[in-house]
Order: sequence, then structure tokens, then C-alpha cells
Amino acid sequence: MKLILEKIKANEISVNFFWMSFDKFITMLSGFAISVLTARHIGPENTGIIQYCISIGLLLIPLSQLGITNLVFDRASSNAVSARMLIFLTRKLRSVIFILLSLVVIIIHHDEGIVFIAILSLILISTFFTCMDTLVNYYDSTLSSKVNMKATSVGTLMSQSFRLVLNFVTSNPILFAIPYVINTYIPYRIRVASLRKEIGAKAYRSSKEKRYNKYLLINGLPLAISSFSVVVYSKINSIMVGSTMNIENVGYFNIAHSLSTIWLFIPLSLVTSILAKAFSYNSKSKKIKLIKMSYLLTLSIGIPLYLIVHIFSDEIVFYTYGVQFTPSADIISVLFISTIFSVIGTVSNRTIVNFKGYKFLLGKSVFMGILSVPLSYILVKEFGLYGAAYSLLIIEVISSTFLNYFFKPINIARVQLTCFINLKDEYA
Repeated sequence: MKLILEKIKANEISVNFFWMSFDKFITMLSGFAISVLTARHIGPENTGIIQYCISIGLLLIPLSQLGITNLVFDRASSNAVSARMLIFLTRKLRSVIFILLSLVVIIIHHDEGIVFIAILSLILISTFFTCMDTLVNYYDSTLSSKVNMKATSVGTLMSQSFRLVLNFVTSNPILFAIPYVINTYIPYRIRVASLRKEIGAKAYRSSKEKRYNKYLLINGLPLAISSFSVVVYSKINSIMVGSTMNIENVGYFNIAHSLSTIWLFIPLSLVTSILAKAFSYNSKSKKIKLIKMSYLLTLSIGIPLYLIVHIFSDEIVFYTYGVQFTPSADIISVLFISTIFSVIGTVSNRTIVNFKGYKFLLGKSVFMGILSVPLSYILVKEFGLYGAAYSLLIIEVISSTFLNYFFKPINIARVQLTCFINLKDEYA
């Protein structure tokens, strides 16, 4: 009987991984194909404007979500009802914060011109639905990623179809920002409707709203600052390139970054499913075994793919985005290595959250956010696009490895360094 139960649990992870992978694959494949066509159509400068606005919008997500994604992911696997209440009873608070921050951003950029402001406004609307759509984490954690796959597929199909039509009828960059709104709004509405169908038209008592808002502020604020710092050091290079060089180079940098992240749907789907199962255990040794597996799979997939990208970087750019994006080929290899460390960092951060290391993550991420700004400025100023790429790599390496080794409840250094050998659990 025990053997049968273990097989069922293993099958749950496999099925969840399949749906997560299929979800990410559809998003990646369709998004990549259309983005290639769009970038070729509107050119590096307009691509740079859109990507710059996206970078600005991404800064608002962690500040508005208040760390709810990590809290929901950690809670949903053991208490789905409580996770749902956390999502629905804090929507108003998160909405107000996002709207206020968006107004500040628009005011700051008021003199950038009507085209820039229009694109920025549409990207911010798109980002708002991303902020609200915390059900993604709920379904991933409860091993119900099939729902995410369906929602993402519909949203992606509609947004990419619209973007494809635009490529044949216009070159107006403002219109090319509309698909981003479609791509976030549709999946959000589908996921909400799916949950309503699952649990019925259940209204959570508003009397508990204050309690959950307080919980989110106390426990989520450190995570919010931590996540914001992560976004700062991941997006500061795009912003710095746009500020110290020109908006066209933002296009080159982001195209290279997009190409280097295509593969991420594979390891992220794997580690999300594995960690969801790992964190459902009370046994520390069982958790560590699956955490090690997550590190090992990331390296096993990432290293061979890096060699391919390194050898064929020029060909990859030429046969996708075309000769006008040739400068992007110079930095793809460096950015690819940074994506490997970003997945390692994802595993480490979720592990630290599970071991209640909220304050540790806060301190680490704030430090990295502060470090990334002068580091990016100096390297971009001195070395241009190369500096931006190496700035991101340095930050990802430090964040995903060395700083995590100071976390005491679990020896992350030993878990990472021994992921490829079978050590006894007590050594971790």
C-alpha cells in the first residue's frame, strides 16, 4: 500500500511538471516567434522603448504584491483555504498600492513625449493584472498547473494573434503595447473563473480582511523589499543602458536577454513541481533530498545548452532577429550563464522562505539591490553592453551562492556543492 501511495505522489509531480512545461512551452514558443517578427518589423529603437517601459513596470510588481506570491506558494500546499483567503482578502490593498505607484511613475516620465507615455500607460495596465494574478502560484503549489496551462494558452493565443495582425497593418509602437494587456488580463480572468467554479460563489468574510492585510504587511513586506531588490538588480541594466547609452541599445540588450532565457521554462517547471512536493514534507531530510535534485537538474540541463549557445551565438541572432540586432550576439553567452545562476537562486530563495528566513532574504536582497546600482553604472559606463551583461552575471552569482551560505537553518553551501553525490542527509 505504501509503495502504491509513493507511486501516486511521484505521478502527481510528473503530471504537474508536464502541464507546467506545456504551459511555459506554449508561452515561450508563440511569444518568441511573434516577438522575432515584431522586433524585425518595428526595429531596435521602438523595441527598446517597449522593453524599457516593461522594465519600469516590473519594478512595481513586488512593491504592490507585498510578497504574496511566496506566501501563497508556501501556504497553498498545506492549507489551500487559507491561501485563497489571503489572495482574495488582500486584493483591495494591493490594487491601491499599484495605482498610486503607477501615477508616480507617469508623473516622473511626463516629459518623455506622448508616444512614450501611451506605451508606458498600457504596459502599466498589463502589469496591474500580473500583480493581481497570484492564483498562478496557488495552482502551481497545489499541483494543479493544468489550470494555468489552459489560462495561459488562451491569453497567449489571443494576444499573439493580435500582435501578428499588427505586423501586417501598422508600425505604430503604441498599438504593439496592447497585446501585453491582453496577455495578462485574459489568463487572470480565466483563473479567477476557474477557482469560482471549483469552490462556488463563496464570499470570504470582509471582517477578516483587516486581519489578512495585517498579516500580509507584517510577513510580506520583507519579501516585497527582497523581491523589489531582485527586480532592481535584474532590470537595472536595461534602465542604465537606456539612461547612459541610448534606447536602441536597450533593444539590443533585451533581445540578447530574451534569447538567453528561452530555455528557462524547462528547469523552472521542474524545480517548481519538485519544491512543491519537497515543502509538503515535515522531514528536513526529505526536503533536502528534493532540493538537491532541483540544483542537479538545473546544472544538468543548463551546462550543455550553454555550450551550444556559446558556439552558435552569431547564427542564433542572425537567423532569428536578423542582422539589425547583430550587437546582441556579443553578450548572449554571458547572459545565458546568468540565467543558470538565476534558477539556482530561485531554488535557494524558495528554500529559505520555507525555512522561515524572511529577514535573511530581506537583508540579502536589499544588499544586492544597493550593490547592483553602482556596479551597473560603472560597468555600463565603462564597457557598454558588455558591462551590462557582466554586471547581471556578477550579481546573480553572488546572490544565488555566496550570500546564501550565511543562512544557518540549512547549510545551502553543502546542499549545492554536494547535489551531484549521494551524501547522508545529516551532512546538509
